[in-house]
Amino acid sequence: MATNGGKRARSEEEEVGTSVEQTDEDNGSVVKRQRTNRVMGKIHLQCLPHTDLIPEYAWCAYTQKAIRFVEMMRSEGFTVITYSGDKYSSMIHRPPEAQNPNISWQVSDPIWRQTYEKTLPDLKQNFMPGDIFACIVSTQVPLAQIAGFVNIIELGIGYSDVAAPFACFESASWQASVYRHSLRDVTCGHVRRLDTVIPNSYRIHEYEMASISERRSVQGGHYALFLARKIDVKGLQIAMAAVVEANKILQSFGVAALKLKMAGGGNVPNTFVDYMKRNNYSMTEQTQTIVSSFVEEYPVVSGELKKNLLKYATALFMPTQYMGPFEGVHVEAMLSGVPAITSSHGVYLETIGKAPVEAAVPGYLCQTLSEYRDALVQCALYRTDEQNNATQKWAQSEFSTERCKRLYSRWIRKVCEMTAKPRNKKGEIVRIVDEVAEALMME
Repeated sequence: MATNGGKRARSEEEEVGTSVEQTDEDNGSVVKRQRTNRVMGKIHLQCLPHTDLIPEYAWCAYTQKAIRFVEMMRSEGFTVITYSGDKYSSMIHRPPEAQNPNISWQVSDPIWRQTYEKTLPDLKQNFMPGDIFACIVSTQVPLAQIAGFVNIIELGIGYSDVAAPFACFESASWQASVYRHSLRDVTCGHVRRLDTVIPNSYRIHEYEMASISERRSVQGGHYALFLARKIDVKGLQIAMAAVVEANKILQSFGVAALKLKMAGGGNVPNTFVDYMKRNNYSMTEQTQTIVSSFVEEYPVVSGELKKNLLKYATALFMPTQYMGPFEGVHVEAMLSGVPAITSSHGVYLETIGKAPVEAAVPGYLCQTLSEYRDALVQCALYRTDEQNNATQKWAQSEFSTERCKRLYSRWIRKVCEMTAKPRNKKGEIVRIVDEVAEALMME
């Protein structure tokens, strides 16, 4: 039998429970006893057609979430069966470094039909009543329905098309947006009361924090970081302009100018030229020189390079100009003890905006260029190691895999308990109002 962390993994027939301390009635001693719920089914998860559940494919956000979800649920005692690799996909021969392949997300696409055909026989064979099918994307919901699943959940939703009966969103703001636009007909008249919000999870040991003195003395000079696609809606121009304006103030204090390190897809010089044109800057042959004087460009980064860029940054810019579902890089910055300078809407109101006083200002919510500028000046001149330590500790308590796995476990139990309830003559699950009425009648 498989093992997990030195402990025997739960078999299909075993119950998932939590240990609780109780007082033994015989001798008054405190003992640990297992509090169990009903038998929990297995979790089934299918990988995407173009990736595999291995670190080499972690550039795909969906696959990265799936890898962490599998780890978390197995550590919580669930049996997780995954369907990935050559056996279940016709595209897996694609090398891991071939990022962002042009695939369709429509169920009718041959890629998905082939994946269904390869997966369905094993899925049906492994399926037992009470099992859970965890969808990475909504395109996988029909497969679960064909196989006979009732407990179909959709994980970490940061897109608009939701198809599963039980959905988990990355943020409450994104949940509200999807309800308003994509699920309007569904939600008018009743609430999907078992939908939930669970933030993205992170392995906190993968992030390191540098001291203020280390950040100021880093080779090449201290810098602000922009870690996103280099496009307008990510706030590229705002980050550039804020650094230019902040440097004017820093130099008046005798402090060296900040650089702006940018990592992600896109072309910085062209975008900066567009920015200057739109804001009536005089265009001269020195434009490219201006860019190179304070902008240091990187392609898409990962691993040690990404970790070190975050570790030594004075601040992270995320002036997102649209309603982002989670924008996880700002959490990675805070896990590195780096304050995030963000726009003041969407998920940022749920993370930075709700941070307690003891988090010591993990970030700055901004609307105007002067606010972005002042936030960067504050980080460069007055930020302390104590503040950064507090920021890191708070982020670790909110976004660790340890916390998120408990949230997922609790939610999955609720879903299973609901679908196991008696059904009426039409086959519908008894509603909560019926349960209340029944309880009142019993009294």
